[in-house]
Order: sequence, then structure tokens, then C-alpha cells
Amino acid sequence: MLNDDFDWTWNSGSTSTANSGPTADHTFSTATGHYMYIETSAPRRQGDKARLISKTYPPINNRCLTFWYHMYGLNIGQLNVYAGTPTSLGTAIWNLYGNQGNRWLKAQVTVQTSTAFQVQSAT
Repeated sequence: MLNDDFDWTWNSGSTSTANSGPTADHTFSTATGHYMYIETSAPRRQGDKARLISKTYPPINNRCLTFWYHMYGLNIGQLNVYAGTPTSLGTAIWNLYGNQGNRWLKAQVTVQTSTAFQVQSAT
């Protein structure tokens, strides 16, 4: 099993730190929808890791993974997405670093694996 230093949080509405994170979810743009986020302010330290792991999917050839992300605030590090397994991060398929502004952005990446995999995000 992969280790991490802290956990993602299921949230609705604004995040707990001012001038960071979204004020609403992407789908409904209201406080009633939900999203997952991590708090990068104290007590977080540089190098801390948080992982979000999907269910296991069968091998695929040239399929599009689409997801929405919101990277806004002063202490935004790097968001990495992998096609991995329960014991390995596997292959990095997408990454982005730093403040991307106060907005939801769409990412699309082609996934190609010859084995069963999990979509994993790691900060």
C-alpha cells in the first residue's frame, strides 16, 4: 500500500483558508455540490504527500481520462496523476505546478495500459 502524510477532504462551499481553493463545486457551481481538496497551508510542510486513488479499471488502449481541477492560492505545489496499482504509483500521465487562478480547469489525457490500473493523484 502506498503511504501518504495527510488526507484529501470531501467538501462543499468554500475551503477553510481565505483566498484559496474553490467557493463551489464544478458541476453545479453551488455550495450544495461536492469536491475533493487538500489544504496546503500549515500544518502542511513542503514535501508532504496526499493520495487520492480510484477503483481498479481493466487494461485500456488509448482512452481519454477527463477531470476538472482547481489550483488556486499561495502555497500551491504540484498535482500529479498516475496510472498505477495498489502497490505502485505507476506511470505519470499528467502533472501541473503552481497557482492556476481562481477557476475550475478541464484536463484530458490519453491513458494506455496493458494491465489493470487505478487513477491516482499525488501531491
